[in-house]
Amino acid sequence: MSYKVIIDTREKIPLGFRKNFEVRGLKAGDYAAEINNILLPVVFERKDPSDWLGTLMQGHDRFIRELGKAEELEQKLIVIVECSYTDFVTKKFKGARHSRIRQDVLTKILHSTMISHNLQVVFCNNRSEMTKYIRNYFNALSKHELKHNKEKYEKGGE
Repeated sequence: MSYKVIIDTREKIPLGFRKNFEVRGLKAGDYAAEINNILLPVVFERKDPSDWLGTLMQGHDRFIRELGKAEELEQKLIVIVECSYTDFVTKKFKGARHSRIRQDVLTKILHSTMISHNLQVVFCNNRSEMTKYIRNYFNALSKHELKHNKEKYEKGGE
């Protein structure tokens, strides 16, 4: 039994999944996976670095609502950012020069958000690395879910 990657319809430039994927609306996140029409309990929210910076600074309330929506759906939301951690906290990415936030303050906000919301944030250097990370994560998660919840996925979402 294998899983299928689900890409949200609002994703403007989807990552390059070449096989076993479907584009359809998701209630939370940009990327999910399913087995027999049952979503696995993790979704990824893809962010470019300037969008993630904006989320941490001005869009914080909207993002907290997104986390709450995922939690209501019993899904863990993982943020995946198209930028290295170092480039993000030192603001070496397109669009960062408009922000006046100091590096130490940005680092504190990032880590405080992660801790206070039990949030995992993954930094990847490029879109190819993001695709590989998500695919590898879903490979491991689907094996784990099938091992521990096999009956649930065998029945399917009927």
